[in-house]
Amino acid sequence: NITKNLRVYLKHEWHRNLKNPESICHRFDQGTTALVGGTREFTPKTILGGKLQCPRQNNFCDCGVFVLKFLEMFMDDPPNSVDVKIVNHKFTVEHTGSSEKFNTRAWFKPEDAAKLRKSLRTQLCQVFFDQNP
Repeated sequence: NITKNLRVYLKHEWHRNLKNPESICHRFDQGTTALVGGTREFTPKTILGGKLQCPRQNNFCDCGVFVLKFLEMFMDDPPNSVDVKIVNHKFTVEHTGSSEKFNTRAWFKPEDAAKLRKSLRTQLCQVFFDQNP
């Protein structure tokens, strides 16, 4: 699953960055429970995983546009607070201060993501034409 892959990636990057003395790895809080015997742990206990309930693409090519739409919606109306809990071994998210549809499949429609794609294409073409008269 994606959380497991993310933990593997983080572990790889952590060890790769240990070779760089300027890396944040060397400024990491030594008092954290994520360090065991001086080694950073990337386990389900130290890196929680879960998923938000959000709109999903209905094809294999729109994931980037959906992520951008998610970010756009989040930045336009961010929650005042997000409380992450584990209930019955499941990751849950409670929030206050934003759209009631946040963290639901109805937060935005697939058509909204398609409109974003068209808008981005138009903006990119305009930048290209402006910079290449």
